[in-house]
Amino acid sequence: GEVQIPGTFTIQLRNAAGANITNPIKEYKPVITISGASSPSCSCNYNGDGTFSCEYVPTAAGQHVVDIKIENQGIAENPWKVPINKAEPDASQCKVSGKGVEGPVVQGEDAPIQIEAVNRLGQRIKSGGDPFVIKVSGPNDRVLDSPVKDNGDGSYSSSYKPVDYGKHTVEVTLNGAPVAQSPYTIDVKRPAGYPAANKCFCEGPGLKGGDTAEPSEFTINARDEDGNVVNPPASAWTVMLTDPDGDDVDVSVGEGQND
Repeated sequence: GEVQIPGTFTIQLRNAAGANITNPIKEYKPVITISGASSPSCSCNYNGDGTFSCEYVPTAAGQHVVDIKIENQGIAENPWKVPINKAEPDASQCKVSGKGVEGPVVQGEDAPIQIEAVNRLGQRIKSGGDPFVIKVSGPNDRVLDSPVKDNGDGSYSSSYKPVDYGKHTVEVTLNGAPVAQSPYTIDVKRPAGYPAANKCFCEGPGLKGGDTAEPSEFTINARDEDGNVVNPPASAWTVMLTDPDGDDVDVSVGEGQND
């Protein structure tokens, strides 16, 4: 059997000769005791034809002993030793949530992910030990660290911090099988106040011409991806200038104020 999965069995009344009794002349009430790794209660319903349908739900892994008595006597082959395995998660039933798979995710900020292990019946598993793996791939073929922490109660925690903005793919797997709706596609946004290169523009005389050895100036107008004015630090910019011989020319970038 398996933890949290109902274990079922049938009791058949028989006479001293070993023949099935289908219409007993009196009422019988089996007494069922389950012990071992856990001690779950067991339902026992009479079917009206000399049989009883029984069901129990083990709550811990390990050997269980099922003892069945009728009128204080153990029935044939009593007791039964039943091995119960740990709860097994169903990758398609497990749940994945958090900003790391739902968004919004911002470049340079932690993006948490939570996993809940769920069995094939859709029940939350309450023990850990399952090998969930998360792989996060971003632009420039960058793979981000996203270690999975086992919380020991059927839940797992993880987080990643995107270095780049843009499309990222988050793959959550269990023994190689995709978990829930994996893979997830996340569009990582730039931080607030961060300029978007394709929205910024330059202007000034230094872009049109000048005299040798005379300072040439131009202005970089910073805009975010929505076209809004932003004021990033000078370190946000990289300006490269070469002379007609292909040699680098020093360029200083000073902080200004966007209007």
